[in-house]
Amino acid sequence: MNCHLIPDEKFTDKVINFLLDNYPDGCNYFFIYNEGKKFYEGNYKNVKKVDNILNSENEICEILQKADRIFIHGFGATQIIKFFNKHIKFIDKSVVIMWGGDLYNDHIFLESHNGLCLRLRYSMLLKRRIIKKTPIFMTFTCTDYDRANKWYGANGKRYDCLYPSNLDKNLLNIIKKTPDESCKRILIGNSAMPTNNHLEAFETIKKYAGENIKVFCPLSYGGTTEYVNNVISVGEKIFGDKFIPVLEYMSINEYSQLLADIDIAILAFDRQQATANLEILAYYGAKVYMKKDCALWEHYVERDKCAFYDIDNLKISTFENFCEFSPENKEINRNYFSKIWSNAYLKTLWDEVIVS
Repeated sequence: MNCHLIPDEKFTDKVINFLLDNYPDGCNYFFIYNEGKKFYEGNYKNVKKVDNILNSENEICEILQKADRIFIHGFGATQIIKFFNKHIKFIDKSVVIMWGGDLYNDHIFLESHNGLCLRLRYSMLLKRRIIKKTPIFMTFTCTDYDRANKWYGANGKRYDCLYPSNLDKNLLNIIKKTPDESCKRILIGNSAMPTNNHLEAFETIKKYAGENIKVFCPLSYGGTTEYVNNVISVGEKIFGDKFIPVLEYMSINEYSQLLADIDIAILAFDRQQATANLEILAYYGAKVYMKKDCALWEHYVERDKCAFYDIDNLKISTFENFCEFSPENKEINRNYFSKIWSNAYLKTLWDEVIVS
């Protein structure tokens, strides 16, 4: 029997349903810790919701004792780190599924505070103690494991991981790209989080401000009011009325249509983020620019041969080169993401760990 510890997030129901549907012999049991969230509304006998892992310690330990393998979905929650430091014996049969933020966020915070945060350093020490003993990792990009090794001493075996996409496949089949020959539609980032490096992205393309473009910038969540206002101020100063900040939450249909209509995306992340947005953009034929030293580049371009482009090339790129994107490369990306969205492909990845 496998026991899964997973937080209550927007995608939790799809992960649980996928595992129950594809491994229906009762071999998977789930503890959902909600931390005040209420996304999951399923009603399965082998799914148990708890407010906090530490408050249900005895019950969880009883199940973990019986489990052949323990899947820890995400490794950033304080309660998870505390629990497994207290019950370190369970790590010998555990699979840690790294989400990305559980690797990057601590280091980003320390860098922004010159390393001065004793509480965080202590938490990272506890995390390192567990990760060094973990025998199996599943990661969403191949480079995340390299960082886990560098920062936390990971030396277990690594497997690829994917969750069922949050994308509505039926919706994607209905939505069509709306042609606009009058201008090129450019997307900057995916949210108001500073990790989008908005101002850096603006500098990269400001030489095209005189061209027929519209610059869309999603800013409805993730950043402070001060940060959002500064991004808008700089964006309007450079691009004028061609700059379109997206400040209101959009429905899934509306946001998917916006992404489908984008011609060029500038994703200036230094780390893994916004993969769902990236998938839709690439599927609908947007030309995607990203940094070569971002974890996404090594995973998607160097390993899986997606047709994405290096932001640094824009320093010498004409507007024509900036926009040019061959039908052949569009098809490469569309076929790739169609493949990884399939249930059959997901199951081959999970079989390697669950069935082995």
